[in-house]
Amino acid sequence: MGTNRPTREDSIAAVQTEPAILGFEPPWVCGWWGEDGAVPAEHNDPPVSDTPALAIHGQMDPCCGTRWSEHVRKTMPNLQYVEFQGLGHNPVNECRSTMINAFLDDPDAPVDDSCRNEVDLEPWVIEPAQ
Repeated sequence: MGTNRPTREDSIAAVQTEPAILGFEPPWVCGWWGEDGAVPAEHNDPPVSDTPALAIHGQMDPCCGTRWSEHVRKTMPNLQYVEFQGLGHNPVNECRSTMINAFLDDPDAPVDDSCRNEVDLEPWVIEPAQ
């Protein structure tokens, strides 16, 4: 998230307002991680592996988009990744479950991602400032 991440104070205020936010909006935890968006040095080494892997992304994820999988694929050539339309950081739906099960049954086969757009995009709503 870099400098766009919430501050520690923002994160604490959000959790005090709604403790469940930790379970549904992991980016708020980034406010407690490093300074100015710095990633701890122990997390900077890219994974290197030929093991098949599946990465799942939500199109509306504020922190972990497909660019990360594109980057990791350089050192993990058997990584497959899918972006689910209209979903966020933890896209949970029947399509995802079916895709994961198929991947686990045959990790070397290309996943059938034909259902990745089953969630319709909602129109943007701009609310006036109060």
